[in-house]
Amino acid sequence: MLRFSTDDSLVHIVHASVPGALPARWAAQLQLDVQARDVRIIEQFIGATGADVLASLQSNLAVGEGGGVDVTTLCDLPDSASLYRRSTVAIAADGSHASTHALFGGRLQRHDVDIVLRGSRARHAARGVFALRGRQHVDVHLHVRHRARDTGCDVLWRGVADQRARGILHGAITVAAGADGADARLQTKNLLLSPHAEIDAQPVLEIYADEVKASHGATVGQLDDRALFYLRSRGVPAEVARSLLIAGFCREVLDSVREVELRTCLAATLDARLPDAPAGPPAS
Repeated sequence: MLRFSTDDSLVHIVHASVPGALPARWAAQLQLDVQARDVRIIEQFIGATGADVLASLQSNLAVGEGGGVDVTTLCDLPDSASLYRRSTVAIAADGSHASTHALFGGRLQRHDVDIVLRGSRARHAARGVFALRGRQHVDVHLHVRHRARDTGCDVLWRGVADQRARGILHGAITVAAGADGADARLQTKNLLLSPHAEIDAQPVLEIYADEVKASHGATVGQLDDRALFYLRSRGVPAEVARSLLIAGFCREVLDSVREVELRTCLAATLDARLPDAPAGPPAS
């Protein structure tokens, strides 16, 4: 177990999928306990090409009363790796949890996220992006549960799929009876760059309390022809114009990352993984 009791703490956790001569599997558990404010966690998943690797990670994060944590996750995997993750987060009164997810590569990535706002005035903010090509598959199931008064959540995801890739975002928000004053928002926007690609956006709201503010929205579409025309009319080549629009669409989720170096690294990885970028090995 990792316990954080000192303010302004930072830890970087790396999970590496190293292939052997034969297909392999690894499984791990991670326990985190945050009792301080302004704790920052960077979680990175990397791998090398080779024999197939199936990885499984169960992580449990508890945010104590008045605690605060900011988690940034980068999954940049080769197509020979598959990753299943299950994350549970429990947030006590006046606690806050913020997360940024950047998901690229891999044969299959499945992430189940269960957020419980169990104390009054608990807060959760999530930002996420996936950019897929080939036959890559990312499946994210997010569930935020409001169980106390005056809690809040703000969830924003972006997705891009090209060729025969498939992305899924199932985002559910449940406001339990007695959780009056909850403020819940969920939005996902997605781009399809190929007639064979698929993105399924499934926003769900369940409200059992009064005096609640809640909203959700989901869109799946293509690049704006007018924006493409505007750029091309000013001399920008078609491929460059497409890349600029896709990058701008995805980078909105990275604005919440405070560390400049980390935000720059995430942006560079995103640019390398965008569908119009040349294929290559994942960044280390």
